Amino acid sequence: MGEHTKEWFGVKPADFAIYAGFILLVLAQYIDAPIVVVTLLLLGLLFCLLSCWLGMSPNPVLDDFTNYIKLAAYPVLTLLYLIFADLFGWNLIALSMVMALLAGLLLRAVSGWRDMLRQQCAYGDAKMLALLRNAKDYQGLKATMASEEDNEARYFICVSISRLFPIRYLKAWVAAEPCNADAWLCYGACMLQRSWEARDSSQSVEISSARTRRFYNSLEQTRTALNRCVELNSKDPVPWAYLIMVATWSGDEIADRVAYFEQAVERDNNSWAAHLHMIIALSEKCGGDNETMVNFANQVVARAAEGSDLPIVLLKAYIEYWKYLDAFLEEHQQAHEFLHDENIRNSALAAYQKSLGSAAHVNTATTVFARYNASSWFWAVRNKDILKKELTILGDRIEDVHWTWVMSGGGLEEARKFAGVRTEKARRALGHL
Repeated sequence: MGEHTKEWFGVKPADFAIYAGFILLVLAQYIDAPIVVVTLLLLGLLFCLLSCWLGMSPNPVLDDFTNYIKLAAYPVLTLLYLIFADLFGWNLIALSMVMALLAGLLLRAVSGWRDMLRQQCAYGDAKMLALLRNAKDYQGLKATMASEEDNEARYFICVSISRLFPIRYLKAWVAAEPCNADAWLCYGACMLQRSWEARDSSQSVEISSARTRRFYNSLEQTRTALNRCVELNSKDPVPWAYLIMVATWSGDEIADRVAYFEQAVERDNNSWAAHLHMIIALSEKCGGDNETMVNFANQVVARAAEGSDLPIVLLKAYIEYWKYLDAFLEEHQQAHEFLHDENIRNSALAAYQKSLGSAAHVNTATTVFARYNASSWFWAVRNKDILKKELTILGDRIEDVHWTWVMSGGGLEEARKFAGVRTEKARRALGHL
């Protein structure tokens, strides 16, 4: 039984603790001895508080909605316990103490939630995790960017900070140093992420007009920031790679997206970001054509050097094609046939063998992105051997949310079980370390 199923069916340790508390509450109603009643009520209350301690902390395996429910459900049930036990009228001191404990547990849970998000954004990189945990201004990020000349490393930093780094620090940075290209790049990366969050991940027909306005306004701010970065540092391919996504989400012509791509690869022909973003830019769900997207990806595979990360973009293109058939068009049979097409499977395998599967492969800062895209594909086609290899290498660097971004439904925990991979976190949870 998966973690999601256990949570929603109420068979986790925290759930059994809350059950025990309410069972003791019911028993107390049938006992006349005051000392026994008080003892049962206090034990029941302890079980309820234990359920909060066990259950409120976020679980990285679960989706955000389930974690939000966990965060709220246990303290609400504990307060219901107090109401049923009639403690509101019986003992205000006890109620105050319980409320204080619940507040402390809530703060602990929120702190755990924030740190879980930081770990997601760091992708297992200790330096980035420390930067996200200790950010008090923009100085640490400024020093980190200044110390990196490698384009892939600079893109990795931008991705890592884009979800959580306080936007007020980045605004302060561009205000204090308006001629610092790194400041505008980091600000643009964060604004692009906030554009998507403003839009939400729903289908376009479900988005309110207010959200749509915020989405496009934020995209224009992103475009302005990235164009300023380009003006200040004409050699950097990373802002051009980000501009591909701005153009794609803004609905710009395909020719404009291609123009941004050409500017990026002119500066770095091996830019993972540019090639990945171009797959999305050419996809049918974003106004392109899936056949054109796959043809582009095949060309990338053909010209990529042995051991490069770039051939993995073909697997990304196949995932996008399959998702479009399955989720957008709801052509489930056609999507099934696509996944089981031997030519497609063989092409994907050949691309993998030229890339991550090659003895000549060398890890870069962005290889983690190539690996989790590849592992998603090999889970979709149930290639157990390669899936096991890639998930073992990835270890705890990715969580279910990363797979959710790549393909609908996530499924990382199930895939690990299928491949027989147990991460360090899982081993610790089971007491094996």
